[in-house]
Amino acid sequence: MWLVGVVCAALCLSGNVLAETGIPKPFHRRDQVTMRILHNMARGSRLNHLNMECLISTNDYMVKYAQTAAEKCIRAVPNDTTYGVAYIRLPKDAAGVKEFTEKATEYDDLFYSPGEEEHCAADDRCQLHKQVFWHEAHEMGCGRAICGDETVVVCAYSYKHEPLSPPYLQFPGAQCLQCSEYKPSCNSYNLCCNDDSGYELIPTPSSEIAQCSQRPDKLNRLMRFWHQPTTKNMLLTDPTEIAMLSGQPGMTEYGPIGRVATMPTAKCPQLMPINRFYNEELNFNYYEIRSERMHALRGYKNIGIIGYAVKGENICEADVPVYVFNSPKGPIHLQRGEEATKLLRSGGTYNYTWAGIAFWIWK
Repeated sequence: MWLVGVVCAALCLSGNVLAETGIPKPFHRRDQVTMRILHNMARGSRLNHLNMECLISTNDYMVKYAQTAAEKCIRAVPNDTTYGVAYIRLPKDAAGVKEFTEKATEYDDLFYSPGEEEHCAADDRCQLHKQVFWHEAHEMGCGRAICGDETVVVCAYSYKHEPLSPPYLQFPGAQCLQCSEYKPSCNSYNLCCNDDSGYELIPTPSSEIAQCSQRPDKLNRLMRFWHQPTTKNMLLTDPTEIAMLSGQPGMTEYGPIGRVATMPTAKCPQLMPINRFYNEELNFNYYEIRSERMHALRGYKNIGIIGYAVKGENICEADVPVYVFNSPKGPIHLQRGEEATKLLRSGGTYNYTWAGIAFWIWK
């Protein structure tokens, strides 16, 4: 009996030793945004690509997944996930923010062969380049941990690369020639995107910028309603309107999908009004913060401001995107979630095509 106990204790101890556990060192939100921007810059640097897409936002679920994987000190890409996963092991004192895409770019130059099959399951360097430069892209999130004398950085992505396919197509003089329907045009990074969504400046950690770019104090819930009989989509902050619509026949309440600022504030000078436009003939609403896009809204009447938002992620700590899809009737705004993911992956099957991020709000 004593011997069994000793053997059991020894096995348990050896199991704990073998199961390496890292010290969490998660990225700040600013670093998550910086890594995504560096990904877009690296991806756009691949000249003559036909179909490389932009990364548009940080996904909190992917951040959590990547952080958990980093803390497990992974030494191979997991097979039991729907996310695309890439990781890198660096010296202990490395931050991992810039090194991740620098190494991926180095390996892309080493391994990429236009038009040829790439099977590199046994080579971590090749795996890194294939996932970072996989042509399909939408959201991502990264995690970091200290594992012994190394820093492990893991990133998760919306799309998983195909083992036997080249990560992107390349042909001289053909930049963005084969963009998908829902990301149809080249943006400022030379990536397939919508308008210029995906283009941002790398956040600065300076205290001067931080002081004038803070989360607004006064926030109001943004509610989303959908009326199935008329296929009418509504974003509301007015308590009276919300009370009137709640419980109406055929009405589905999806809110709150986030919170918007109630008024301009010096803490966040980047705030812009969310204008609500209404087309009486179509019985349809549209919401816009960019003045340059408003002139194209023919047949729509501006009926007021529902709140204030910002153009990009992490501006004044904004962390919730409001998506916009085009439909035969008009644009529709959705929160991030299963409904939006279904439309994104449908490729226009439901007559809704991806049109980018309308604005960013707060949790």
